[in-house]
Amino acid sequence: MRGFILVIIDEFKTVFGRAEGRIRVGSREYRVEFKSTLELSDAIAESLLLLALPAAMRCGGPLISAAPVSPRLLENIPRIQDLYCSWNAKLHPVEIRVPARVPATRPAAPDATCQAIAFSGGVDSFYAALQSPGSSLVYVHGFDVALGKHELRKVVSERLAWSAAQLGQPLLEIETNLREFSDRYLPWIFAYGGALAACALLLSRHIDTLDVSAGVSYERLQPDGTHPQLTPLFSTEDLAFAAQGYELNRVEKTEIIAGHPVVQSALRVCWENRGDEYNCGVCEKCLRTMAALEIFGVLQHYSTFSVPFDYGRLSRAMPASPNLTLFIDENLQAARARNASPELIGSLENELARAQSPLLRTLLRKPPRIFNDWYYRAFQCQASTH
Repeated sequence: MRGFILVIIDEFKTVFGRAEGRIRVGSREYRVEFKSTLELSDAIAESLLLLALPAAMRCGGPLISAAPVSPRLLENIPRIQDLYCSWNAKLHPVEIRVPARVPATRPAAPDATCQAIAFSGGVDSFYAALQSPGSSLVYVHGFDVALGKHELRKVVSERLAWSAAQLGQPLLEIETNLREFSDRYLPWIFAYGGALAACALLLSRHIDTLDVSAGVSYERLQPDGTHPQLTPLFSTEDLAFAAQGYELNRVEKTEIIAGHPVVQSALRVCWENRGDEYNCGVCEKCLRTMAALEIFGVLQHYSTFSVPFDYGRLSRAMPASPNLTLFIDENLQAARARNASPELIGSLENELARAQSPLLRTLLRKPPRIFNDWYYRAFQCQASTH
């Protein structure tokens, strides 16, 4: 019989634009907070349930809370657990001791009548925003930019607010420290879907549907926190979640949005934020996005990258995960189809070969110290804090 550690949710509080609660994992205690200039709903119990679930599954559970939650969400928890377990061998099904809310629905909020899109200013979310011009845009502080990076957060917030205004779509912002908790128990690639749902549920006074943009196409599906089988399972009686955008891959979306003037002035794809730049221009994700824009002949119109595009740097780039090589392959196929410059095609071929090299991938996963020092000096990068 596996041992287990109790995971308990308690001490809830919601006051207008602030919601918080406590999650206890064995003897450890975490306080999770959410803040917004908007009035938050009282769905804090549901939010913390989604955050605590992976911790319970990692520690053996059970997961206990005295606060009642959405019957619809509670009914979906076994299916959520099945997906998590199939993706991560460190997670195991646990007992859920949480009561269902009666009545199932909360009193309807007068302004909760609109569709919203999860929005970070990247390719996928800009594509979604342009496809749904009447939607609100939801941005979460504390996901890809650390809360302590005040200047960068200010720049990002201002640029996204400008984009929303230009598109005529409201920007709804919320901030949270939840990663201080969630990163301890589940890799962000799996955790961020539930984390996004936790934040959106607290905005349910203002939205009734949240569309979550796909990062890949249907033909490239892989385990992911916003997988189309997982995302709808976060729905409650008050807020529905939907996965969208899987009909196209990242390069195809880039081609569609690349000529839009708002995108050209505000596109933000960087998650490493080296040097606290909006887009550092030297990380692998920046480089592959710049490569895609170069393929379509519009990179010169983009003002959001901090350094010029460098074919040599692209050739040496290494994605953070082997799963990300699919984006390099998509770039390469598009470059060949568009008869891009031989130099660009060659750089993409070199990048793909490096990314697929088992030896180099092993070294970069657990590099000897002397190799690690050389690698970071050679490419002038700093270890990511994420």
